[in-house]
Order: sequence, then C-alpha cells, then structure tokens
Amino acid sequence: MSPDRQARGPVHLIFQEDLLRGMDPALDVLLAGHVPHVFSSSDDWKTRLEALNRELGPVTPLEPETGARVAVFCSLQVAAHIRRHCDHLRQGILQDEDRLAIHVFTGLIPRDWLLNRDVILLPFGQVEARAAQLETLFGPRLFMRPDSSKKTFSGCVFDISDIGHEVSAQRQIHNIHGDELVAIDRARDIAPFEYRFWLAEGRVITHAAYALERIEDAPPCPPTVARLAEEVARHVEYTLPMVVADFVLDEGGQPRLVEVNGFSTAGFYPGTDFHALVTALDGLIY
Repeated sequence: MSPDRQARGPVHLIFQEDLLRGMDPALDVLLAGHVPHVFSSSDDWKTRLEALNRELGPVTPLEPETGARVAVFCSLQVAAHIRRHCDHLRQGILQDEDRLAIHVFTGLIPRDWLLNRDVILLPFGQVEARAAQLETLFGPRLFMRPDSSKKTFSGCVFDISDIGHEVSAQRQIHNIHGDELVAIDRARDIAPFEYRFWLAEGRVITHAAYALERIEDAPPCPPTVARLAEEVARHVEYTLPMVVADFVLDEGGQPRLVEVNGFSTAGFYPGTDFHALVTALDGLIY
C-alpha cells in the first residue's frame, strides 16, 4: 500500500440493507480494518446519506484529499441520488453504467463464453412487428431484456404466440418507450443455480452461489465456472476493470456468462467473502 493511500485511513463501506439479503458484513469489514455503514431504503435514506456525505467529505472543497475513502453498495435508484446530491459519496459508486450495456460487453467477450450468444438488438417499438422474423431466427420461445444496464424491466421468457401481450404488459407496467433498445435471443434451458463473481483489475475477488428460485441450497461453484470467471476477469481487465459477473451452466453443462453488473449495484448472497472484498478495495480506492 502506498504511503498516500495508507495516510488516508480506512475505507468507509456504505451498504444498502436490501442488497445484503439479511447478511451482516460488519465483522468481516472491521477485521479488515475498515468501517461499515448500513442504511435501509425503508428509512429516511436520503437524509442519512447526505449526513454521511458531510461527515466523510473533505474539510474544505480546496482540500479533497482530506475526505475519507468510500465505497457504496446500493440500488440503481440510490446510486442516481448519490450522484446528484452527494458530491463526496459519488466517488464510491464503482461502475460506469454505459459500459455495462448488453451491446458493449457482448462485443468484448468471445461468443462461446456467452449464454445469450445469438442476441440481436431491436427498438422495443419494433418487437411485435418482427414476430415472424424472430420466430425464424430463434424458434417458438424468446428471451428479452433491456440493452441498458439500468434494467428498466427484468429479463423475461415468453412464447412467440404471446409476443403482443408481453410487449403490451411491459409497456404498461414499466412505461417502456418504443425507442428503447432491447436484447432478444432464443430462450435457453439452464441449471437452476447462478454463480456471482466480483471481478477487479483482472482477478476474481470473491463469489457466491445461489438458487434462482431460492437463496438457500445452492451447490458449490463448479470448477469449470470458476475457471471461466478467471478468464473473463483477465479478458475485460482494461475495459471493465471492476464488475460483478453472473454465470450459469447451460443445457449441456457448459459454463456460460449471463451478464455483467455494476460493482456497486449488484446484490450479495450467502458465501460472499466481505473480508476479501474490502481487502481488495483497500488497494483500489484512493
């Protein structure tokens, strides 16, 4: 650790309780010599974060180096608020949403590593009109999700015969505009477990396995998945230096990358090694 980094003291880690799913990282964080702060979206979180911003910020705007080192783990909504209103805490939002879009990371990753390796992009307003074309490309069942990492709606699987109903429902429930790009591929059968990996500067920091239907009872991560995660970490080191990546086993038992998420806005699961996470951040945050 450089003298300048050491002189600035511990990293203050700000966790939104909802992303922790009942876990308490406080002990691991304290053991690593850093300071946890936990807030809940059910409380007056805006006031809490703005108070932390004042508490941890620099003595004066002319002395930014006197502010505490911070890392924030929160929802996309909270991250947007921090960027608008918390000038010091915004340094702790560790992601670039524009680089997390489907069209960006699928362009960086070898096709054979991807779960959705035949994906195409369409304006949302064109999806229903392209039903025949999509059925020719992908068959009777489709997968659709936003291209944007802001996740205006969740990824969904539906029959081509229901495409009009699905488009209408997404438009009404989530107010999706016709010019929003969506990613579409054939629906794929996968094992019922995902494996979430935190990647930073070319290496795996920690990971957690979880069941897609339940948080508990996920088996340990298969070695093939762990090896692919290490390959992905090295492959995106310079363009996506800090990301959270989700992997699955496909219908043939092959490991595949599902998506990459923001380092600050991906939720945690049992098995996450918070000690390893904050130890890595200590070497990355100035």
